[in-house]
Amino acid sequence: MAVTLTAEGLANALRGSVDAAGRPVANQPESRLLAVATTIVEKHAPGAPSEIQGEAVIRIAAWLLDREPGLQRETLGPRTHTYARTHISALRHSGAMALLRPWRRHTAGVAG
Repeated sequence: MAVTLTAEGLANALRGSVDAAGRPVANQPESRLLAVATTIVEKHAPGAPSEIQGEAVIRIAAWLLDREPGLQRETLGPRTHTYARTHISALRHSGAMALLRPWRRHTAGVAG
């Protein structure tokens, strides 16, 4: 299957930065996020139905849109801590991995 979600559909799902005609408003990240999320979903579960893949793309794009890249800062009282957010998976933390699980092809590797 292939993801059939469009940038306009993604913009609407992300509580839309679209104009009256349904086109994304300029300088919005929907096209970039659509490409990134689609690549992740199609690599993880290429055999999933397009509706499921579309929902997974929406979840990943929304998660990525809500995250700041790079360093994370947290302030607690007078102290501020800065750290790198590593090992955080958009696929896992957005819920898309669980959604795609039934269509994930599991293979065993050869040891030795």
